[in-house]
Amino acid sequence: MFRKYGKKENWERGKADYGFTLMEIIVATTIFALVMTALMSIFNYTLKINRRGEALRQATQGMRNLTESIVKDVRNGSINYGVINYGTLLSGRYAANSLPPCSSVTISLGSPAGSSVSNTYALQENKLGVINSEGEEECYYLAYGPGNTGGHAVGDPVPNGVFKATAENPAPVLALKKGDASPQIMTPPNFRVEQLSFFIRPLCDPYSLCADYGGVTPNYQPFVEMNIQFAAQLTTGERVPIYYQTAVTTMKYDIPRR
Repeated sequence: MFRKYGKKENWERGKADYGFTLMEIIVATTIFALVMTALMSIFNYTLKINRRGEALRQATQGMRNLTESIVKDVRNGSINYGVINYGTLLSGRYAANSLPPCSSVTISLGSPAGSSVSNTYALQENKLGVINSEGEEECYYLAYGPGNTGGHAVGDPVPNGVFKATAENPAPVLALKKGDASPQIMTPPNFRVEQLSFFIRPLCDPYSLCADYGGVTPNYQPFVEMNIQFAAQLTTGERVPIYYQTAVTTMKYDIPRR
């Protein structure tokens, strides 16, 4: 083990001396291997961080594109208050007996002329009715996703009062329905909706005399607040939560005064 390999001249002592021992070679090789392993680990870790950062950026961009569609429709259009109180309302803004796409809640036939109407939306909703800038009726809602155990088609609306993933529906999606067309799934394949809530104010048609507002018009600008939690499956195999919250008002300023 201590045999010396290689020959060199030791001019100070004036005699021949031999090179490194086998132990010295092993130690040097071990140190070199450890250094290279550490460098490769740092390199791989840096690549992993870069891949994760890029995956997060793409997931965030996908979430932003999805939510901006809702924001654009609300801002440039109006909140659909014909979801429940459809028929001939006091405002006269909705066609008689029309059936908006967000009509999975209990339908009311409206109110006789001169009387107040009830609230269209609950304090917290899992759906939002919108009339876009082209006059089309749209509905954004929480829907059954793939893998649900209830036999529901992907895109079917979940019951009222359900705002998050359940054992029956572990991977809910955000769906969009336009008029009588088939629903469109808004969430990308690597996304699932963990929780979704819409807070719409006022709760009833601002152009009508609302019973829950003292029989008068609500007298403030309609707006909706969105609270959404997504779970994104990254290309790195990780599943990360992404939270989104915003409030948006309509750009219609002809709300009647009391």
